[in-house]
Amino acid sequence: MVKSSPVSFRFGEDLLEQLTKESRKADLPMNSFVERALRRYLGYISLVEKLDMVTINKGTLTFILQKLTDDEVVECARDSAERFYESVSFLDGEYTAKGVLRLFVRGFKDGGWATVEFVNEGRAFNFRIKHSVGMKWSLYVSTLMEEMLKRAGLTVEMKRSAGLVTLKIPSDVVMDI
Repeated sequence: MVKSSPVSFRFGEDLLEQLTKESRKADLPMNSFVERALRRYLGYISLVEKLDMVTINKGTLTFILQKLTDDEVVECARDSAERFYESVSFLDGEYTAKGVLRLFVRGFKDGGWATVEFVNEGRAFNFRIKHSVGMKWSLYVSTLMEEMLKRAGLTVEMKRSAGLVTLKIPSDVVMDI
């Protein structure tokens, strides 16, 4: 369990009113809501800003992807892998499989794009990415991850469906993510 420490902040009345309203809507105590908002900011929003990324509506992304052929989706993912290589290297100071996985966990989990989980199977973990963007998104994500992990010296077993991408990853790579 993560140890917590009491901290005091001062908020303008307008921000405090908005926080109160949103925490009630989320049915969360104010403290939990603010902690979740800060974690999301530090995990995803700061990542988007550091890496010069943009966010896009899932429906818009799905619409755009449906206009592409599978070969074009794969080409796009491979092109993206080059930019993400630079991003992982920038964030971590080096390029490793752990760094790649950390980037994806932050992006998917904190960005709200997908539910991610690591399922322990002894000598390996299944890294599962559950989403609602469709088969072309699964093709894009699995190709992107495969290319990035291959560049880090890791070949993984991968499966994909319209709403799930699963990678089998050695246990030693997953530790400390």
